[in-house]
Amino acid sequence: MKIFGIGLARTGTASLNRALKILGHSSRHFPRTYEEVLEHDCATDTSVTLGYRYLDFMFPGAKFILTTRPVDDWLGSMRSLFEHLNAQAMADRYHRLHQVLYGTTVYDEGLLRQAHLRHEEEARAHFRSRPGSLLVLDLTAGDGFAQLCPFLGAEPPGEPFPHRNDRSALRGSRPAFGS
Repeated sequence: MKIFGIGLARTGTASLNRALKILGHSSRHFPRTYEEVLEHDCATDTSVTLGYRYLDFMFPGAKFILTTRPVDDWLGSMRSLFEHLNAQAMADRYHRLHQVLYGTTVYDEGLLRQAHLRHEEEARAHFRSRPGSLLVLDLTAGDGFAQLCPFLGAEPPGEPFPHRNDRSALRGSRPAFGS
């Protein structure tokens, strides 16, 4: 079974990636190529988010997990991310991804707010007729293995849900892409 994390950046995609690994899945955070998606059971983050409709078509029966968080909290985290990416002079590909997904390559609260709301609305609408295909997971509200394991038909692992890549990890480091 294929599992795709289709939340926006800074919604817990790295934590979800680690949780899927704890459950025994081969998972790739921010796959850079389609081959990387094929090589793993699971894939999460922006590169997956952009193509979830295509992945749904290509992998019938796949499970999709929309990680989310309150938009105002997300905006604060995105401000830190954009500052970090600009300070790191990230490659053009990240700017291109952000342009397509968020409508901007710099922190723009209005555009980012619209992108967040639009993505969540469109993802929920896409799976509305197949509620068993989509799990909405808000890690900031305490969601974790209690919601994820029944959705995947997995046994709880007996350890806490991981928390990865928090805002403080951005300072003085490169983003955790490709883990």
